[in-house]
Amino acid sequence: MRAVASRTSGVVSHSTVHQALSGKRIPRWGALELIIEALGGDPSEFHSLWKDLRLQARQYPGESVSQGAPVSEGYRFRLERIESIPHVEEFLTLDRASQIKKTEGPLAAAQYLAKHIGKRWNSSLMTVYLPLLEEAGQEAKVAQIVPHLRGIDMQSAEASHLAATIFDELEDFAEAVRHGKAALRRDPNNAKYAWLVGSYLASMELVDESHSYYELANRLDRSDSDFAESYITSLLARSEFSRVVEVARHLWSDEGVRVYAGVALALQGSFAEAEQVLRSVSRLHTDGVRALAQVLLAMDRSEEALTLLADRFESHPDDLKSGAMYVELLRGAGETDMLGEALRRLEAGAVRERENIARVVAKIRAAKQGQ
Repeated sequence: MRAVASRTSGVVSHSTVHQALSGKRIPRWGALELIIEALGGDPSEFHSLWKDLRLQARQYPGESVSQGAPVSEGYRFRLERIESIPHVEEFLTLDRASQIKKTEGPLAAAQYLAKHIGKRWNSSLMTVYLPLLEEAGQEAKVAQIVPHLRGIDMQSAEASHLAATIFDELEDFAEAVRHGKAALRRDPNNAKYAWLVGSYLASMELVDESHSYYELANRLDRSDSDFAESYITSLLARSEFSRVVEVARHLWSDEGVRVYAGVALALQGSFAEAEQVLRSVSRLHTDGVRALAQVLLAMDRSEEALTLLADRFESHPDDLKSGAMYVELLRGAGETDMLGEALRRLEAGAVRERENIARVVAKIRAAKQGQ
């Protein structure tokens, strides 16, 4: 994730890369476009797929992006919440709109709903109306409606969630937070809503409040690794290391989560247990490798740490952080012969990274000029 982020010249953070690829939240197109470029892809091939996915999510705003995901206990009473049942008039209106869409297309269905919505921009019918407009290619009409959603209270959790995602895409995070919190008030057992509010707050650098919503999301659904990782990352930033291990225990089969537990154990001084946990991970990423190396050093096993980093740098020459740590240890051990070769490889990797970044920047500039 950090390697991909570095190829965007730091415009996209590694946490944004992770969220974009996790499947739990549809990323903003601007960030996704840069990630596609960083991975050597053609954004034009993905833009229509992104639009289709966003449309699908807005048609079913209460569901996860991933299809077939197991329903957690936090959601089990959701369908029985009285406020989630539409009024009979709305039910009939939506049913009629569905029939119109089948026979006359999405634009005709949207026009039918527009007559029933009028100027009631907070109507729960908006959860169907706006996606129909997008499906019909009426993005300009959607853009005209969006300002009317600012500062109002929507009539349903789904409508509030939809408004939050729209303002998130516009990077108006304060309004995204307001609508996201409203969605959560109406559907307080929805872990995804809580997690999204946390992410909106994190974008505003409101770390304490963000932490509380990540904690809530994890408490509502302990089986979701993305909810857990967001909460764990926040706990690490607050130096709550014992809590990190406790949270990770609920998802011990997830190796990514287990790495966090190993790091947290090491930060508490439990080096033997940290080593055991980190070695249980089949494929350590760069942070995990360096954490294990630091654990070995703390246990006076510098030769093992050197061997670990040497193997990592050999198999992953673009893992420059592990390479830099390897060079540092070689210098400290007085291994001058090996040091010179390691420095040359590290410098070659830095050149490749600069060249990759330059290519991405050139593509971005070319795309902007083309627009």
